[in-house]
Amino acid sequence: MKLIFAVTERALAADLLQDLSGRGFPVTLIHEEGGFLVAGQGTLMIGVPDGAADLVIRHLVERCGTTMQPVDSLIPGADPTEYLIREQSVIVQGGMSLFVLNVSRFERIT
Repeated sequence: MKLIFAVTERALAADLLQDLSGRGFPVTLIHEEGGFLVAGQGTLMIGVPDGAADLVIRHLVERCGTTMQPVDSLIPGADPTEYLIREQSVIVQGGMSLFVLNVSRFERIT
């Protein structure tokens, strides 16, 4: 058995919680205030059989991959009398950090 910790944006983590639990994987969402990596993140703790770990990881990567968002920004010219200069840049959004651990023992106590 494997234990996967997936750290991603909180909104994505909430969607993944519903998706993975609907597929029968035991998953817990840990909301973070200070943030393990960055504030506003959510950490999913997912228990999977050894044979299903690659399938779950591929699904996580498909859903949480990075995207490039073009944005326009206005910056002042070098001289205060100049007009504002429009500059287009790109913001990287999304992404995820994964930690995969081997589980030597798992028990569900009810």
